[in-house]
Amino acid sequence: MHQRSENQISSINSPHELALGIAFGTVIGIMPKDSVIPWLITLVFLVSRGNLLCGIVAGLLMSMLSPSLDGLSDRMGLSLLSINSMQATFASWIDVPWVAWTRFNNTVVAGSFAIGVIAGLPVYLLSQVFFRVWGIRMIQRVMDTRVIRFLFGASAEDSPATDSSEPNLVTET
Repeated sequence: MHQRSENQISSINSPHELALGIAFGTVIGIMPKDSVIPWLITLVFLVSRGNLLCGIVAGLLMSMLSPSLDGLSDRMGLSLLSINSMQATFASWIDVPWVAWTRFNNTVVAGSFAIGVIAGLPVYLLSQVFFRVWGIRMIQRVMDTRVIRFLFGASAEDSPATDSSEPNLVTET
């Protein structure tokens, strides 16, 4: 059905989609969750073609690491919120009812958002390189394990060495 290619891990996930999941998860994980900003980014992520599992894993890992970045986030947020030319803009946002939910006036929230936005592109690019170079072989090895073949219902005689076609992860009815 699908041809195996170097730029596609399976018929479901390409290196782009996996890296997009990692990048979204990183940005979401860095943000404090008591702001509406990470939840809005999560909605954008859910309608994107990013890999959900990669996003969840990256988000959980970054959520565990983000408290150690609070000092940096605080300093960056204070610098961002102290820009003189932006003061009139920030003051006008106070009149918008839903802006209070963003908690953007909090230095840690503003700084975390800035760090997430700045880190998003490099994380995406590095993740895409990883999945293009090492990820395909790594995921193929995982997909060829007995446990994964059992979970996807492959029979014991379906040997990865004898089967040259791509494993069909989607069953058609």
